[in-house]
Amino acid sequence: MTPRVDPRIEARRGEVARVAARRRAVVLAVVVAVIALVGLVAALVHSSLLEARQVRVEGVTGARADAVSQFAGVRTGEPLLLLDTDAVARRVERLPWVGAVSVSRGLPHTVRITVVERDAVAWARRVPAVPTTTSGAPRPSGATGGAPTTSAPTTTTTTASAAPPRLIDRSGLVLATTAAPPPGLPELRGVRVPEAGRRITPAGAARAVAAIPEALRTQVVALEVDARSRDLVLVLATQPKVRPTARRIVLGDASRARAKGEVALSVIAALTSARQSVTTIDVSVPTAPATS
Repeated sequence: MTPRVDPRIEARRGEVARVAARRRAVVLAVVVAVIALVGLVAALVHSSLLEARQVRVEGVTGARADAVSQFAGVRTGEPLLLLDTDAVARRVERLPWVGAVSVSRGLPHTVRITVVERDAVAWARRVPAVPTTTSGAPRPSGATGGAPTTSAPTTTTTTASAAPPRLIDRSGLVLATTAAPPPGLPELRGVRVPEAGRRITPAGAARAVAAIPEALRTQVVALEVDARSRDLVLVLATQPKVRPTARRIVLGDASRARAKGEVALSVIAALTSARQSVTTIDVSVPTAPATS
């Protein structure tokens, strides 16, 4: 004979079973809700409601804005919320003239790219090597006789005036090629000018131009790198029928360019006050400037 279970224990067991069933039902409902929500979000993210349809470029216009859009590599229809904005910025930064980039999403369909251009501080020409032919001394035509022929060795010359100007930033980076020298910017002479996206040699020439005081920079038409000493030399502008206070300022190397420029301005002011003129002001040692 089976022992009779106490009704209270039986009731308690039933209550425990009901609570467990309710818990299982709640957990199942939560899991189903989460799955449904994830599916809904995924469907929304990949839907046409939040897809990339346009790239808006700010900070530049025209051909440069077109170049930014091309380098950004944003595909039409790409899920906007999954867009790797850092990767887009890195691609745009490959453009030599781009200094800074920020990329953001403009819901529901816009990728916004804000570009800050690098500022050019100077320009330079890339001097191409042009082979030319010159006639050498006559040489015999061979054992069979005949008229003498001349050798034609190939020599190399350069044509600076034919090369288009290239814009240079303060770090020496070649930014772009321009149709004509930009007004107000000095020319860098005696430097090696590579393709856009690479730095000139010596890069210190551009750093020196950027560092000298504005009051002196406005008087400079060129910075030359001396072929022998490798000194940096500023060539000052001259005016017709006006005797210049000085024509050249020798900076030496690119170090302490601002301090050297300030010393040069002081010397120019003293010469102007005394109504004197010199050819060269040497501030390569700024504590002991010299004139000649």
